[in-house]
Amino acid sequence: MDIFSKKFFLGIQKFRYAFFPHQKSWEEADIVEEGMKFNEPLIVKVSKSSITQTQTYFQITPLIGPESLVIDTIKLSEDDLSKVVLRLYDTKGTRGTSRLTRF
Repeated sequence: MDIFSKKFFLGIQKFRYAFFPHQKSWEEADIVEEGMKFNEPLIVKVSKSSITQTQTYFQITPLIGPESLVIDTIKLSEDDLSKVVLRLYDTKGTRGTSRLTRF
């Protein structure tokens, strides 16, 4: 099937964009972090099933290097549902040491 066929373009398409003026380099201006705030705003929804006494929270504490480590994904392990998989990355491609704490 041709990806440019009309069936993929039915309906109204919406998108938004932003300009973020900065004087420093993109790394120093935290462009990735600003883009994440714009593209992925924090939305909190509370439901009865999400309120438990055994919730687990994660915190990243930079020990050496910049504060550019991001938790990208938190999900249950496909192999063992009692385990959690975290996907992290450094937005600036730098090296450093951080501590991941579960509380």
